[in-house]
Amino acid sequence: MDRPVVLDVFSDQFSVAIQPYGALLAFMRAEPVIEGVAATGPPVELVAKVRLTPEHLKIATFMLWRQVMAVEKELGVTFPVPATALAQGSVEPDDFAAFWGQVNESDKQDAEAGVGAGESSADGAGSPAGETSTGAGANTPA
Repeated sequence: MDRPVVLDVFSDQFSVAIQPYGALLAFMRAEPVIEGVAATGPPVELVAKVRLTPEHLKIATFMLWRQVMAVEKELGVTFPVPATALAQGSVEPDDFAAFWGQVNESDKQDAEAGVGAGESSADGAGSPAGETSTGAGANTPA
């Protein structure tokens, strides 16, 4: 009996598209840019597509988050993500920090000053508690 072919690929970019009945994760690899050497292929190559239900995507996202958190805790490290990578994926640094449970300095100062969620010690105004930005949209490489 023949064994099924299993893809083993490297990806440094991805895009996501979500509709009510399905989702698509597209993984790409960028051609490295080497000064003085002509490119041999397209600048970005599609290496894999994964189609799944929105529900499967949601639970997979949670499980990936939980695994990363466990590994960081076990190793006593935090995997840094450069600001340029966040910008390329249209991800706001504050949204990213909030997702990973990090607190920025102004939040620490607000907490120490007794300012509640959704308020700002700087100007007394802020977004309502629970309001979030969307960050990267569908079909946005990250």
